[in-house]
Amino acid sequence: MFFSVIGEDKRMEYVANKLYSLGCEINKDINNHVIILPPPLNLEYLSKLSPYFNNIKIIYGGSISNEVKEKVPETINLIDYLSDDIVVEKNAILTAMGIIKYAKTSLNAFNDLNVLVIGYGFCGKAISNELKKYNLNISVAVRNNKLKNEIESKDYNYVDLKSLHLNKNTEYQLIFNTVPAMILDSAAIDTLNPSVKIFDIASNPGGVDFLYCKEKGIFAELILGIPGKEYPKEAGEIIADYCYNHYMNNFYNPPS
Repeated sequence: MFFSVIGEDKRMEYVANKLYSLGCEINKDINNHVIILPPPLNLEYLSKLSPYFNNIKIIYGGSISNEVKEKVPETINLIDYLSDDIVVEKNAILTAMGIIKYAKTSLNAFNDLNVLVIGYGFCGKAISNELKKYNLNISVAVRNNKLKNEIESKDYNYVDLKSLHLNKNTEYQLIFNTVPAMILDSAAIDTLNPSVKIFDIASNPGGVDFLYCKEKGIFAELILGIPGKEYPKEAGEIIADYCYNHYMNNFYNPPS
C-alpha cells in the first residue's frame, strides 16, 4: 500500500512513521492515488493537489469545509477523519490533558479549586474526567437539562447554562469553555470573581468576550490546536490508525 503523507505539520511525521510501522510504503509525492493531509484541509492545500486530480483516488483530511468539498471532483473519495467519533474522542483526551497543563502553569496550586466546565460534548467530558484526577470541586454547565443525571452520576455539580448570567458565580477560580458560541458575554462575566482564570478551547473566535475580560482585568485565553501543538506524536498516530483502518476496510483489494 502506498500513502502520500503531505504537509509540514509536525503530526504528519508521526502519521508517516506509524503507517510505515504497519507495513505501508510512504512518500511525499502529490501525484499518488492516496493522499493524507493535516487538518484543516483548506483551499491552499487543495490548489497544490488540483493539477493531479486525474490520478488521485482518495484524499484523507481533517476539518474539511463545504467550500473545499465543492471543489473536489466526484471521482475522488474525500474522507474527513475528524468526522469520526473515535478520532474526535481521542483528540478530546489530548486536548483535555493539554489545556489542564496550561492551566496548572498559571496557578500557584492546583487543588481545592472550584472549577466550571462549560459544555459536555467530547471535550467537556474529557476535561471533566481529567480534572477528576485532582482534588477539585467540579461543576458542569450545559443547556440540555437531560444531561443532569449523567453529570451528577459522575459526582459533578450540574449548572443550568441558560441561567448562568443570572447567578453569582464568584466561587469559581477556574473556567474551561468548550462551547463555540458567545457564552461568557459581559453579563456573565460581571457575575465572576475578578481573579478567575478562563481557558477557552472552542473554535475561533471562541465563546468568551475577551475584550470585556481585558477591560475588567480578568485573565482569559483562547487556546486552539492543542493536540498538534502539545502531543504531535499521539495525534499523528491517531490519524494514521484511522486512515489505515478506513483504507483497509473500504478500499484495499488484496492480491489474488
